[in-house]
This record gives sequence, structure tokens and C-alpha cells, in this order.
Amino acid sequence: MKMAAAFIVSALLICSSFTSCTETPDADCEQFAPAGGNFTVLLPVKLDATDRLMWKRNGENIFRRHGELMILGKVEDVSEDGSLRLRQVTKEMEGTYEAEVYTQDGKSRGMFQNVLCVQDADCEQFAPAGGDFTLHLPVKLDATDRLMWKRNGENILRSHGELMILGKVEDVSEDGSLRLRQVTKKMEGTYEAEVYTRDGISRGTFQNVLCVQDADCEQFAPAGGDFTLHLPAKLDATDRLMWKRNGENIFRRHRQLIILGKVEDVSEDGSLRLRQVTKEMEGTYEAEVYTQDGKSRGTFQNVLCVQDADCEQFAPAGGDFTVLLPVKLDATDRLMWKRNGENIFRRHGELMILGKVEDVSEDGSLRLRQVTKKMEGTYEAEVYTRDGISRGTFQNVLCVQGESIELQVA
Repeated sequence: MKMAAAFIVSALLICSSFTSCTETPDADCEQFAPAGGNFTVLLPVKLDATDRLMWKRNGENIFRRHGELMILGKVEDVSEDGSLRLRQVTKEMEGTYEAEVYTQDGKSRGMFQNVLCVQDADCEQFAPAGGDFTLHLPVKLDATDRLMWKRNGENILRSHGELMILGKVEDVSEDGSLRLRQVTKKMEGTYEAEVYTRDGISRGTFQNVLCVQDADCEQFAPAGGDFTLHLPAKLDATDRLMWKRNGENIFRRHRQLIILGKVEDVSEDGSLRLRQVTKEMEGTYEAEVYTQDGKSRGTFQNVLCVQDADCEQFAPAGGDFTVLLPVKLDATDRLMWKRNGENIFRRHGELMILGKVEDVSEDGSLRLRQVTKKMEGTYEAEVYTRDGISRGTFQNVLCVQGESIELQVA
């Protein structure tokens, strides 16, 4: 009898959350997180900077913060609005999540509860919403091969050798991998690549299940390039500046005295410079600024995600750049340059057909002036003898870097 009473009490406690109980276990779930992905348990109240925040899982404290003071957990465990971030979700993370919010005087602003279930995901890869993603083709593509990509059984790209039948040139990389831009939930599903020889003989069918996960990312930096996190406060010469990544100090300066890091780690205005970005550089970046008397001028926070870049070269925004031609050009050769499949330069020997003389250097390399984001893409050079015999097609993917975006005030 006591056991039955205990069961009823437990059931009532579970039912006190936002949804009603039913007979099936899954019906208690208010949210489902895919196993292996990332997930955010939202905090439904607006958090003040001085509030005290506590998160529990199944009654056990997993995060605690008083204002800006971390007591339990890490800075990156919660987003700017106090929501709980779960990384690489496992079955062990299932349960009842509770958030408790108090004012700095200890008065309760509310207790918020949610029951999270983790579902076995068929996902083989996860792409961050809002970013770019590449589905790799695991077979080496020959120049004459036929390639077809499908999503959920529907054709989205088809090419026969160099002939594009469905889709755009920039939809695939040089090796036939599929490029997804500004990923949305609608792009989830089963992706299949089919490769055939020019004679129609199958070289293989390759399948992958892609899931799109909600990204806490506020900015995306391309892997392998450089990136600047902008400091939105005007820095005085006597100010103290500190930069953190995931709660760990990575740069510290008092006036002109460097305490941690290097002079070149920050720009003149205090913005943080990241060089040759890698996945390890992802996370929550915080800038703290204080006067020489130690008074805070503000804490500025941003979440940076690093996306896999197909970029083979990086050009600085606003500058000039040359896309090299890797073959020695003869005086009588025909030269053609394309960007994303569109002709932008064409010359037969010394005869200009498209473009200007100054668009290419003496060796046939392509000159780009005052580079902008619009100039990103796949550049192809085709070279033919005067008799029309191909001397080669040369491709390069160019990304434009150096455009910084301001941080959000925490």
C-alpha cells in the first residue's frame, strides 16, 4: 500500500510540469532532443544581469551562477538569455530539467520545469542551422563521370562530366561533394549520391542521413581563415581589457601593458583577431572592459561557431587578390576564366573577347580588385591551344575574409 502511494505521489510530481500525463512513458516528454546532437532547454523568463540562476537535472544541481559569478558549471553551459545548452546529447541526459531564478536579494522570480526525452537519431551527420555544410562524396570523381545527388529521393543535382543538367556549378565542390548554404530544417533528410561512368556503369551509391540542429551560434567563422570579433565599446587608452574563450582568459592588457597574449592578438580598437581558425576555437567569447580605477565599462559576449570551409584560398575583403593560373601560358593560347560557372574573362591569343587587359596578369592569372563578399565562389580557368585542344581546366574555391560583425551586449 505504501508503495502504491509513493507511485501516485511520483506520478503527480511528473504531471505538475507543463503537459498532462498519459499512460505511455513518452507522453511525459515535453521536448525531444536527438541523440548525438546539441540541444537548448529554453529559459522562459527574461534574465536580469544581477539575477541568480540555477539549473537542475532530476533534482541535482548542474549549473549555478550569481550575477556574473560562476559557482557551478561553465560559462558556455548557458546562452546569453540563461537557457541551458546541452552538447552531444546522450540518453543519460534525459529527465526533468528545472530552472530557478532569484533576484540578487534572494526573492524568487519563478521555477520552470521541463521534461526532456532523448530519441535515437538515425542522423549520421549534424549541420548547424544558419551555417554552411558539406556532404562529402567518398569516391574519387573522374572528369567524365556522371554525378547525381538526391535529397529524400528527389533529384537536386545532376551533371554529366562538365555538363550541368540540374543545379548550379557552385552546388558541388571540385571532388563532387555537395555544398549546402545557410542550412535550414527543411534540408534535413537522406542524401544519396550516385556516380556512373560516361558509359553508364555504376561506380557506387552513397547515402547519408543529415540532421539540422538548432545553433546557438551568433557568428560563423570559416575554418582555415582569419576572423575578427569586434569590440562594440570605444576603448580609452587607460582602459583595462580582457578577452575570454569559454570562461578562460586568453588576452589581458592594462593600458599598454600586455599581461596575457600578444600585441597582435587585438586590433587598435580592442577587437580580437583570430588567425587560421580551427574547430577548437569555437565557443563563447567575452570581452570585459574596465577603467583604470577598476570600474566596469561593460561585458560583451558572443557565441562563435566554426564551419567547415571548402575554401582553398582566402582573399582579404577590400584588398586586391590574384587567383593564380598553374600552367605556363603560350602566347597563342586561348584563355577563359569563369566564376561560379559564368564567363568573366575570355581571350584568344592577344585578342580580347570578354573582360579587360588588366583583368589578368602576364602569366594569365586572374586579378581581383577591391574584393567583396560577392566575389566568393568557384573560379575556373580553361586553357586551349590555338587549335582548340584543351591544355587543362583549373579550379579553385575562393572565400573572402575579414568582414567583422559586432558582438552582442551581455
